[in-house]
Amino acid sequence: MKEIKLRSWSGERFYYWGFINGMFISPKDDVVVKEVQQYTNLKDKNLCQGDIIEFPFEHPITGKEEIHKGIIEKDEYGFIVEALNSSGSFPLSTLKEDMEYVKIIGTKYENPELIKEALNNRKIDKQLNELVRDLTKVTPMPKSEVRRRIK
Repeated sequence: MKEIKLRSWSGERFYYWGFINGMFISPKDDVVVKEVQQYTNLKDKNLCQGDIIEFPFEHPITGKEEIHKGIIEKDEYGFIVEALNSSGSFPLSTLKEDMEYVKIIGTKYENPELIKEALNNRKIDKQLNELVRDLTKVTPMPKSEVRRRIK
């Protein structure tokens, strides 16, 4: 039987439960559960819905490796990573090859400031891109040179 491990947030702390070795393990009866989250069952990592992770990402244009942040969520197809540094999401399974470099840095309940910080940085990056676009319209410099001078 497949192990299904779950965790739930009570508003104060996490409780762990699930179907393990054919037995149902549950938290105390008086626990009020706000959201149930499922573990991803990926080997070598104890990732769960709601975890905030850092992972390496190779920029498609520059080829430069960057560290990105995302939140593990589940949709109708499986586990996904909701990107925080940029918009969009992608299947968690695409990180399988780099799983040794994936780092859990918090949860959306215990560390909401990590989400806010990443979203603020994303907003700043968007504003910077708009500024570079506007400046390249009025100057003969290439975008890369404008971006370098702004930073």
